[in-house]
Formats: sequence, C-alpha cells, structure tokens
Amino acid sequence: LGQLSTPYALENGGWSSIFLLVGLGVICAYTSHVMGKCLKQSPKSRNYQDIGELAFGGKGRFVAAFFIYSEIFLALVSYTISLGDNLATIFHNKHIYITWMNISTRHLLTIMAVFISLPSLWLRDFSSISFLSSGGIIMSLMIFATVSWTAISWGAKANHRIPALQLQNIPGISGLYMFSYAGHVVFPDIYRAMKDPSKFTK
Repeated sequence: LGQLSTPYALENGGWSSIFLLVGLGVICAYTSHVMGKCLKQSPKSRNYQDIGELAFGGKGRFVAAFFIYSEIFLALVSYTISLGDNLATIFHNKHIYITWMNISTRHLLTIMAVFISLPSLWLRDFSSISFLSSGGIIMSLMIFATVSWTAISWGAKANHRIPALQLQNIPGISGLYMFSYAGHVVFPDIYRAMKDPSKFTK
C-alpha cells in the first residue's frame, strides 16, 4: 500500500497520471499548512472535528467526524487485509493449530498481529512511540534499495509499453494515489505531540 501500490497505479493510469499524484501531494501539503495555522490560532482545538466546528458550527463537526472516522476505519481494513496477505506469504509452509479454534493459520496470524498493535491505539501522546517512525524511513529505504538492486543486477526490462493516459482507470487509481497521503489524518495529533508546535508549518 502507499509506495508499493504507486507503480501499479502509474502503470494502469498512464504516465500522465503522475500529475495526479503530485497534485494530491500539493493539496495535502497546503491543507496541512492551513490546519497548522488553525490549531495555532485556536489552542483549544485538538483535532479535525474541533476545526470543523470552529469553521461551520455543529454541522461542520459532524461532517468532519464522519469523514475522519470513515477514513480511519477503511484504512485499518486495508492494512489488515494487506497484513494478512503478507503474513500468509512469509509463513507459507507454517501451520498453527489451536484445538478449540477452527481458524486458518492466516487468520490466526492476522489476529495475533492486530492484538499486538492494538495498545498503540489507546495512546494520547504519540511522542512516546515517535522512535517507531524511523522504522518507516528504514523500510522505505530498503524498498528503494531492493528495487534498484533488482533492476541493476538482474537487468530488469519493461516487457510492455505504458500509455500516456488511460482515462477510464483514473477513478480506480485515484484511491491508490490518495492512500499514499493517508497519514494526513493524524497530523493534528502530531502537532499536539510536538515539543515546539510552531515548527509544524516550517
């Protein structure tokens, strides 16, 4: 998901669809900058719901809450599906049995992984686990290095031509591109967890 799905989206949308990815990035960067200013001007605001209420009243709070919680739920569903697929691939020949549970190894591994990560959802201050963000950076570098090494050492070549634009696929790949910026939803929490929130917009 995110970085891993971007090449697939580019292949299906055509080279011109890269402008959609860049455009979404510009929109997310601009809105995060505006959000930082809103939180700075209203110290009592702590999340998107507070900003929505400040701008449009009670209806704004409801609409903001609906979209935020929908995004969080759907993102968790996507990550859980991806987690199950990858764990099943990693432990392809492994079989785990629990006598009193009629459940497959894949589902059991997914449930275990979810329960391991579940406590992090209860944290109010993300600064205590900020060191984990370095893991994401390391994983991104590993992905880049792996793909580069594969292309260089194995001489990977394109076996088909990617068209300039496939307009009929744009609605489908838009979701894949937008998923690359799914972290936008936690920006208010990151802002509040910073030692110096004034640096958020810099």
